[in-house]
Amino acid sequence: MIDLTGWEPLGISVDWAAIEGELGVPLPADYKELYEAFSGGVFSDSVYFLGRDEGISFDFLTQWRVSVSTDQDSKLGSVSAVDPYAIYAPGGKGLVEWGSTEWADEYFWLIDAERPGEYFVLARSHDVGG
Repeated sequence: MIDLTGWEPLGISVDWAAIEGELGVPLPADYKELYEAFSGGVFSDSVYFLGRDEGISFDFLTQWRVSVSTDQDSKLGSVSAVDPYAIYAPGGKGLVEWGSTEWADEYFWLIDAERPGEYFVLARSHDVGG
């Protein structure tokens, strides 16, 4: 992405130990590179990348905290918003969203705390049969 855009990386300083400590797993190296180069935001008015944002719109950790809190809220029942999966909670297995599109497509890593370093990418479309 950096090569394609010709973007000069912003060189954002990130406390990866704190972020990964909260998640309980390391994050992919290429994600970290994009995060440090671009922060969070929108590519070509269509692809949304969760990184770091002063607000909550594109902030990776804020979005994850909200998702895991909602997914684990017993008042909302036992069905997950990402059924048949669950949102990743530290020490477990589940999804962590890292991007989306203007068409409501979502991009996740399937993370398993017992298999750190494996990052299966799942995409979900809200189209019929997505």
